[in-house]
Amino acid sequence: MPDACYSFSDHGATALAALQGHDLEFVFRTYADLLGFVAAYGFQLTNVEGRRLPAKPDFLDVPNSIGLEIFENRGLYTNFLTMALAYDESRQIAEDEEQLAKLVEKYASLGAENLSVRISGKSRPAQLLEIGKLLEVDKEDHKI
Repeated sequence: MPDACYSFSDHGATALAALQGHDLEFVFRTYADLLGFVAAYGFQLTNVEGRRLPAKPDFLDVPNSIGLEIFENRGLYTNFLTMALAYDESRQIAEDEEQLAKLVEKYASLGAENLSVRISGKSRPAQLLEIGKLLEVDKEDHKI
């Protein structure tokens, strides 16, 4: 069983506070889903907007690190592999679970930092609207 674990950066504190919950207003069902989202957002920020990944993010103690198997079970692991292949075409990072975890954590840190700035100081409905904007897909640009 894989032993690589993924942690939230300290920039994730605002996003965690806004997005956690188990009632009708939650945005992501699990912390793994949230980490996958902020990592994908960070990936987009680097590849579309040219933002730089943080050199060494600091991490929160809570929630606990999330094991790789959780991401595999939720169908998110292949997204992480895609990010790694886009980052390093040699496949070296994609084939090393620890390096992959570190890369995903950097993307998640960047995404969480930017998300925190976008939602900081806003009311709960305004925060949810901001998240909705990030989740929105332009249907004309993404026809199947």
